[in-house]
Amino acid sequence: MSAVSQPPYAPFRCAPARQTSEADKNIATSSGTSRAIGTVSAVSANPDETVWRSGCPISSALDVLGDKWSLLIIRDLVICGTRTYSDFRESPEGIATNILAARLKLLSRLDLIERVDPERASRGNAYQLTERGAALRPTLNELFTWSQQHLGEFHPDMHPEQRSL
Repeated sequence: MSAVSQPPYAPFRCAPARQTSEADKNIATSSGTSRAIGTVSAVSANPDETVWRSGCPISSALDVLGDKWSLLIIRDLVICGTRTYSDFRESPEGIATNILAARLKLLSRLDLIERVDPERASRGNAYQLTERGAALRPTLNELFTWSQQHLGEFHPDMHPEQRSL
């Protein structure tokens, strides 16, 4: 039997692939529908619960930021400073209202964003990055640079003139 090789950057041990039974392949969501277990993330059926796939720091970051909407919300706040719910809805990516509400709640619960006026009702209240959320700016800039360098040839509508966020 051969030993599992460990990546040099991982201070944790690589676990063998988890065997998933047919009964485990779907989990119930709050709407009563099911979703494949591979999509389990920090967005839980219970909005006040965080579900982590593993103790790996990269996996944990992806549980929060790995869906296509969370990073776009962070991007908009990096670029614009503050945004209202309506502003997010009007972005060109076209986020659905239920997904937007869930992501705003998740990002707020994890102290990445906050309402500008916590005493005011959510409707019409703007969101801004917290210090923890603002710390993602260098990560977004690196992702931006990587995308321009490596995806530009595949995506002709990408804006090559923009150099950073």
